[in-house]
Amino acid sequence: MCDCNLSFSSTSSVDAGSYKFLELPPELATLIESSISSLSTSSSSQHDGNYAGLKIKGVHGEDAVLCTADKTYSMRSVVLSNSVLVVTQPPAPTRSGSPSATDGIHGEATVDPSDTVVIRDTLNEIIELAPTVPKLYKLNALLRGKEYTDSSVDEDVVSTRETADGHGEKDWFSYKDALSQIQASDGELEKGLKDRRILIVNGYLRPITPSFLTHILELALNLMVSLSLTPSRAPVHEIASTLADEDEIPLSVTHQIMAWFGEVNLREDKWAADVKLIVREIGLGLLREHGLGSGIENDAFLEKWKTAVSDKFEDLVEMELLSVRILISYPLGNVLLSASTLSAYGDDTTTTLQYFPASQLPADPPARFAELFLTRTRWRTDDITPFLSDIAVNTKDRDRLLLKYARAVNDKDGLWYTARAQYT
Repeated sequence: MCDCNLSFSSTSSVDAGSYKFLELPPELATLIESSISSLSTSSSSQHDGNYAGLKIKGVHGEDAVLCTADKTYSMRSVVLSNSVLVVTQPPAPTRSGSPSATDGIHGEATVDPSDTVVIRDTLNEIIELAPTVPKLYKLNALLRGKEYTDSSVDEDVVSTRETADGHGEKDWFSYKDALSQIQASDGELEKGLKDRRILIVNGYLRPITPSFLTHILELALNLMVSLSLTPSRAPVHEIASTLADEDEIPLSVTHQIMAWFGEVNLREDKWAADVKLIVREIGLGLLREHGLGSGIENDAFLEKWKTAVSDKFEDLVEMELLSVRILISYPLGNVLLSASTLSAYGDDTTTTLQYFPASQLPADPPARFAELFLTRTRWRTDDITPFLSDIAVNTKDRDRLLLKYARAVNDKDGLWYTARAQYT
């Protein structure tokens, strides 16, 4: 056994609390090791010490998270039964007769510095990391009242000037704010902004209203038809400038929307439009007008949808495109199904479609299940799981939530989930 001489650092009071133990999941350990290995073989000698691009995000009063480029991990403090010392070698060899942390009581060197370690801190806890769902739902509250509408174009210049002067009426939330305050990795945040149709206008986040987005997409489809453009290689500048000149839609807004619905190459002036995705979004925009209690008959909805996308693209209209969940009202009662199972009920059955998206449900699991079971007393597995995808990290986590908040019941019709608690 190696013998060492211990001594306290002269800066131990300053160092206290400066060190933390992290218990790394295997994938994080691999990421850090590979990053260090890549750095050691790189010709560059400059780096900021953050080998794997790890970031800690959060705001005061909320739980912090650790983020990689594309994943988010919760941080939980666990108290250790034993104390752990953080020790280092002395900063430099000491000379005989020169008082230091390794000197004796009378200032004389009594030990070999090479056998001495300095105690920098004492740790009594370890931080456990576990994959967690990014808290993108916070965007809903932070951006409420800041929607981008067809009347926002004229307001942008005024809003930017007022904000710069510190006299703006709205508390604007910038993209930079989101990067530091939203507990999500940069990759998850980018995807969240795209999925939630949130624009970046003058550096600030503005969720575009569904009706305005639907209107712009309809204009884009009609423009491609009128100009005989090929959707897979449509000219970016021609479409964006036409919408700016004729409909006063800013170029930056059009460019962002194009990127949501296809691949944009500004250098080659090409937009590979995902027409199916555009047709789907227009269908969702129309369906959003018919929430719970204000349904629309299936055939009437399909006809309205086909009219919106024009004759050229009406063949793409089909209920299977709408992967959101919808409430179907039958004479025998309300049944929640995925759109892809509509055909199983036969074409002769009259259905009423009602918009019921997971994005409008609470993010807190107990409240989410309460809302689901108030909407419907029992659910099939295939029907309830899509409502849990945004609050569960993976299928294992989803099954854990079902086990905690729902009760599985088998009958002649198969497996159903009912509430563990009574909701009224």
